[in-house]
Amino acid sequence: MRKRCITAALAALMTAAMGMTAFAGQWQQDSHGWRWQNDDGSYAANGWFWLDGNRDGVSECYYIAADTYMAADTKTADGYTVNKDGAWVENGAVVTKVAQNEPDDTEPEETYQDYSRESLVGSYYSEKKGSTLDLYLGMGDGLAGRYENGDSGSIRMYDFKKVNDKKYKDSRTNHVMDILEDGSLVIGNETFIQ
Repeated sequence: MRKRCITAALAALMTAAMGMTAFAGQWQQDSHGWRWQNDDGSYAANGWFWLDGNRDGVSECYYIAADTYMAADTKTADGYTVNKDGAWVENGAVVTKVAQNEPDDTEPEETYQDYSRESLVGSYYSEKKGSTLDLYLGMGDGLAGRYENGDSGSIRMYDFKKVNDKKYKDSRTNHVMDILEDGSLVIGNETFIQ
């Protein structure tokens, strides 16, 4: 009988533990404003971060200053606009991307992309559409891209993973970016020059 009680208690404990979800941080508010606290107790600081604070599967991009506080309802030092909630906006619309599903043991630093000017690799322009493409250092040997369509003004974010020295592939859309010998880039039927 005692064995059954212990087995039942262990089974209940394991079931409860499996239902809990580990998140990579949360918003904290104090008298100075909002801060993103990582699971280890540290705070995000000094750059752009993709965060899914409301856990809806969609991340918004926030600028968090060196003092660890989120910028809100302003233009950032690098020229981007954030709304009253701190989210990056282009043409009045919040720029979003599908949140990454990371294993529970992933370090928070690996979950968020830094879109600060310090991580900018290069800015490219397409003469065909007037589109722009900013490339940033990505996770590992990847590249992150911010594409603005010159015709419609729409914004698209890329998460390029390295295929080889001359080819990258977006992990969400499967768009391929080829690097040509002259340093120009090709995505689909659009060529970008620096």
